[in-house]
Amino acid sequence: MNRHQFQVNLGSVTVTVNHQGLIQQIEWQWTQRVSDQLALAPPIIPWLTKSFQEYFSHGTPLDGIPWERIDQDSWTPFQKQVYRVIASIPHGETRTYGWVASRLGIPNAGRAVGQALRNNPLPILIPCHRVVRDNGTLCG
Repeated sequence: MNRHQFQVNLGSVTVTVNHQGLIQQIEWQWTQRVSDQLALAPPIIPWLTKSFQEYFSHGTPLDGIPWERIDQDSWTPFQKQVYRVIASIPHGETRTYGWVASRLGIPNAGRAVGQALRNNPLPILIPCHRVVRDNGTLCG
C-alpha cells in the first residue's frame, strides 16, 4: 500500500493506493484556520463540508438536498423540475436523459434535460452524474 499526501487550500488530502494501483481511501485534514472558520460559518457550511468529506472519503451519500437553503432564483422552472427529478435517483444508480424527460411528462426533451444538467450550479449536491446517455456512457 502507498499513501500520498498533498496540500490543498483548506489543509491536506491523503490518498491510499493498494498494490494494484487502485484507490482505497481518501482522507481530509483541515487546517486549524479552516476548522475555526467552519465553527463561525452559517450552519449549512459545516453540514456541507462534512457531507462532501464523507462522500469523497467513503462514498457516503449526502443526506438529502436542503432545497430550502438553496438560492434557486436564477434557475428556470424547467431546471428546477429536472434537478428535483434527478435528486430522486438513488445513490449508486443511474438513469438516462430520456428517463428524466419522461418523468417530466415531456418524453422528447432529452436534449433539454442535458442542457439543464450542463448548467447545474451544484454538482454532487444535485447529482447530475447519475444521468447517462441511452448507451450508458456519461456525458461530459
